[in-house]
Amino acid sequence: MYSHIAYLNVIIAHVKKFTHDSVEIRNRIEGEARFLRGAYYYLLVNLYANPYVKETASSDMGVPLNLTEDIMDEYYKRNSMEECYQVIVEDLKSAADKLKGVTRPTIYRVNELAVRILLSRVYLYMGEWQLALDECQKALALEGVELMDLNSFAGSEERPYVLDVKNPEIVFTQGYSATPVFYKDIDYFMICSFACSDELISLYRYFDDQEVKDLRLNAFFEIHGDEQYKVSKVMEKVYDCFVIRSVELYLNKAEAEAMLDKAEAVQTIKTLLYNRFEGGIPNIDGLKGKDLVSFIRDERRRELCFEAHRWFDLRRYAVSPKYPEKKSIRHTTYDINGVLEGDYVLKPYGEDPAWVLPIPGYEIVYNQGNLIDNPQRVDRKLE
Repeated sequence: MYSHIAYLNVIIAHVKKFTHDSVEIRNRIEGEARFLRGAYYYLLVNLYANPYVKETASSDMGVPLNLTEDIMDEYYKRNSMEECYQVIVEDLKSAADKLKGVTRPTIYRVNELAVRILLSRVYLYMGEWQLALDECQKALALEGVELMDLNSFAGSEERPYVLDVKNPEIVFTQGYSATPVFYKDIDYFMICSFACSDELISLYRYFDDQEVKDLRLNAFFEIHGDEQYKVSKVMEKVYDCFVIRSVELYLNKAEAEAMLDKAEAVQTIKTLLYNRFEGGIPNIDGLKGKDLVSFIRDERRRELCFEAHRWFDLRRYAVSPKYPEKKSIRHTTYDINGVLEGDYVLKPYGEDPAWVLPIPGYEIVYNQGNLIDNPQRVDRKLE
């Protein structure tokens, strides 16, 4: 990602010099570049640093920032979390301004709507609920905010995946898809190397007693073998490692409203539910406070599973200034014959350093020790 950032630094520094192009073209190019740079630093800081905590952000270590196109004769150190998030926010705010009125020719090019959705997400990570809500309101005023009604999605050989290029919810996507890595093609049969957790699948059945059906269970997954669910959600031309959908806008808005104790949060999340359930929607009218926030978090998990959100969400929930939530993760493993081998366990955030990736050793050596590594992770053993 740092090599991509280096290219973007050059574009941002020199785009204004191309005066033979119109101002509109130069603004679009700079807007796209600033969006990408903000997105790359968002990914880097959430992989290689702890989640954002406002009270300690000025001293907590983030990642190294490189914002110049020049080749500098210096060694890099880790900037503070406050500095990192300031760059992310400023890049995304600038991108949103530069991309006003720009029509994206394809889902692989960014527009103002995608920028504001990502910016609202960043503000949620920072615990800036009102700023997140403000961005959601701005985004909802733009064209292109659509929800797909799963009641009209049956699936077919021509269109087996919900998240394909025809889905009106997809605002932007880039990168690659990780989901196919979960499966191996052995003797022309798809052998499920990774199964979805029972905990996740149970969330889609949670409201069965209310006689409403969550359509995402059949739309997002396939049953494989003995009641093992595998992901069947994203097609190859939509990249699950980085995809921005308009549906996130309602989740972000509802979360921000709930954190601000606004009654509108219930109606906001209902807008999504009407497009995801058959036979009515779950009765959530009486939810408020922590119960409402918990429902929205579960809904976020149901909707955005396998789209590179869950890991980051678990980290930020653990340090949330309101309704913090920590959990341990247990992965059960079996050998190729289906015999139980044991469990790998990740302890809750704060008790296990594996919630943060280590800084690559070669970078620490190259920068002559200026880069401080994260706490060493223990070798995980089967329990």
